[in-house]
Amino acid sequence: MQTLYIAEKPDIANAIADYLRQSGGYKKSTGYYQKDDTIVS
Repeated sequence: MQTLYIAEKPDIANAIADYLRQSGGYKKSTGYYQKDDTIVS
């Protein structure tokens, strides 16, 4: 199952992505961050 977090502002998306970075294994793409089955947009 995939999880999608939609942030209203880029700052919020960056904060969530910072959390993903702490546990490693994330990738940044155009308009979203992804780690395993979790996507932040």
